[in-house]
Amino acid sequence: MLTEKPALAPLLREAQPSRQTAPERATRLLLQILSLERQGNQHELVERRKALRDLHAGLYAAYMKTR
Repeated sequence: MLTEKPALAPLLREAQPSRQTAPERATRLLLQILSLERQGNQHELVERRKALRDLHAGLYAAYMKTR
């Protein structure tokens, strides 16, 4: 959802953490990535993209399709 509609990021960013499951961590990581894209922080962006790829390859692939 975030890869297709990044404007939803502010709403999801306000959600409270739950159990720190892999899907939740991947979603929070994607929120960070979307923010870093707007900031132009390439070093952090590369690191977070690698972390997302390592955590959830499918979500990483869906995200990269939109880039």
